[in-house]
Order: sequence, then C-alpha cells, then structure tokens
Amino acid sequence: MSTRMRAVATAVILVALAYYLYSHPPFEVAGRGELLVRTNEMNGTVAAYSAGTVLVIPGIHQTRHFDIRDQVYRPKRARVPRDPAPSSPTRGSPSVSS
Repeated sequence: MSTRMRAVATAVILVALAYYLYSHPPFEVAGRGELLVRTNEMNGTVAAYSAGTVLVIPGIHQTRHFDIRDQVYRPKRARVPRDPAPSSPTRGSPSVSS
C-alpha cells in the first residue's frame, strides 16, 4: 500500500469516527432536579451524579435517569365509608348528660 493510500484510508476512518461521535455523543447530562445513575457492566460498580456531564461508553456503561424533585401523592378519589361507625367521645370533650 502506498503512502498516499494510507493517508486517504486514515482520513476516511477519522472522518467516519468524528461523524459517529458527533451523531452519538458518549455523554449523558444530569439536568436540574435529576439524578443520573451510571452502572459499569464490566465490574458492576455504580455511581450517582446529580449535576453535570458524565462519560458513558457504549457497551460498558448503562445509565438511568431519576427525578428527585418533590413528588406529591394525590389519590384520584378518596374512599368514604357508606355507614360510618358511631363515634365515641374523645378525652377532654364535654360529655352530654340528660
């Protein structure tokens, strides 16, 4: 292979690699109010990141995003008993005498 062919092959490989990294960047971003958990598939280590950019190598790292903002539970409809049991007087309340 001539020197010129090697240079052209190297340039083509570098351009293809640059395009792949541009279209599929090896980074994940942990946004505001979000927790990013990165797991290393090779040895099982786990790291948590709350802000910033994290390197993620395809095939080695797996990432998951979790929302850490306050969450409020609001039931769709509260259950109301149809026939409530008679209530007993509580302590300290005045009793009614007849």
